Amino acid sequence: MRLPELPLSRRACSCLCLAWVIALAACQKTSPEQAIGEAIGRIEQGIASHQNADVRAELAEAFRGGPNTDPGQLDKTGVQRLLAAYFLRYKNIHVVITGVSVEPLSHTPDQAWSDASVLLTGADGLIPEAGRHYRVRGLWVREGSDWRLRELHWE
Repeated sequence: MRLPELPLSRRACSCLCLAWVIALAACQKTSPEQAIGEAIGRIEQGIASHQNADVRAELAEAFRGGPNTDPGQLDKTGVQRLLAAYFLRYKNIHVVITGVSVEPLSHTPDQAWSDASVLLTGADGLIPEAGRHYRVRGLWVREGSDWRLRELHWE
């Protein structure tokens, strides 16, 4: 027994095609730019909420960082100590990260550079007692399915 063919309207075909495209898009991997942007957001949130472990979770095991004058000054343990000192000193820490750009390396798809402007303020109350603007550059590496910050330099 043969089932009768049901003609699909143009609208039904369009809806089916749209659903198929959306399903394919949902299966796509997250782009390096998007994944690194999300990791930067987690770092920003971790600092603002005094969550040292959350920040360090975004760092590669071989992390090195520091000011441009001494770029290898900090490792993961150094970051832990630096954050602990800031968290003890300031009850309220506000982080604003803007102008983020991510540039995957064409010759090494598992690495990417990021650049951003960071405004960091600290206060015991509502009014900031200290604040500073930084220009930061980071080298990100893919570890499994996650992107981790391997290097961070600032001025």
